[in-house]
Amino acid sequence: MDNKPRRDLGGKLALCAFWIFCLYALWAILRYFWVVSAVQPVPGNVHGTFSGKLLDALAGGMVLGAIALVLGGVVWFTRPASHR
Repeated sequence: MDNKPRRDLGGKLALCAFWIFCLYALWAILRYFWVVSAVQPVPGNVHGTFSGKLLDALAGGMVLGAIALVLGGVVWFTRPASHR
């Protein structure tokens, strides 16, 4: 028999949620740059400048990163028992 450690149902669901979130985050980042690249700057609006766009991207990346840390922690905590 194979004695390889396996994840339980909760661990599998957590891992699945993590991978789905990673795909969503990649899609959201690509979509952001695709949409924002077509936006024309408005005079007097800081969000239309290049640095404003980078600041908005950084803020969005920090939110996505915080969610990824929480999901990654759950996946780490629910890993197979023999690796703890």
